[in-house]
Amino acid sequence: MIDEKSIRHRGLRELALRGRSSKVRQELVARIKRRLSILQDISSLDELRSMRRLRLHQLKGKRSGTWAIDVSGPWRMTFSFHNETVFNLDLEQYHD
Repeated sequence: MIDEKSIRHRGLRELALRGRSSKVRQELVARIKRRLSILQDISSLDELRSMRRLRLHQLKGKRSGTWAIDVSGPWRMTFSFHNETVFNLDLEQYHD
């Protein structure tokens, strides 16, 4: 389940609540919607680990405890997970 009140990125919040947003690059919308649906339905991180295409990984350093899944290219969805709930969900662009 996603804690919708804790979604940090305005565009992600709009996609989660309304199914559309002008604040997310249109070429990413379909992928993000699929990932939102997956995150809404999971009850454990093991479920995400089994979906290798998402490339679930835990961040390190100051962001330890935060998880990330791939969206496209440098775009990732980052989040925390506790008690079957996804929270602090964000859309971020990693720079190489």
